[in-house]
Amino acid sequence: MSGPTSNYLLEYAKSGRSTCKGCNYPIAHNALRLSVQSNTQPAEGAKDHRRFTNNRHIECLTKTVVNNGNQAHGSVASWPGLNDLQPADKDRVFRIVDEVLAGTWVLPEKGPSPIKGKGKRKSDEYDEEGGKDVDVHAGDTPKKKAARKSPAKKGGKKKGAASNDDEDDY
Repeated sequence: MSGPTSNYLLEYAKSGRSTCKGCNYPIAHNALRLSVQSNTQPAEGAKDHRRFTNNRHIECLTKTVVNNGNQAHGSVASWPGLNDLQPADKDRVFRIVDEVLAGTWVLPEKGPSPIKGKGKRKSDEYDEEGGKDVDVHAGDTPKKKAARKSPAKKGGKKKGAASNDDEDDY
């Protein structure tokens, strides 16, 4: 395999839509970020052929991320995009990387998980005060409530079928 498996790019966020892999908070438009882009080719026969990009606030760098970036590009001074940054931001990058490698950098507090749709199961929802089940069907329409109360009967005769007792229902 030739070349690094990831490309580390220092840049200003092009939009406010990306989320930091470190703290799970959105990265503001024009905020300084590190983009880690995969360069690996998918395995032959793989169903998913997409490459990935993980973004981080520059303040959310970890020792592992910095070491992997240095392994891929030699040193922070040779990371792509560094020369395009404002002088104050270049100094900020070097200061943060030095503190991360020295072990004195304190990471920001981690935010809520970005996974959407992963809520509590209906059976796990309880009222915090009394420990009673919460009505998870409070917003149901009358049709939904009626369907929940009277489930379909199983084993009964089908409508329109002859009512001959000699026949077995299969």
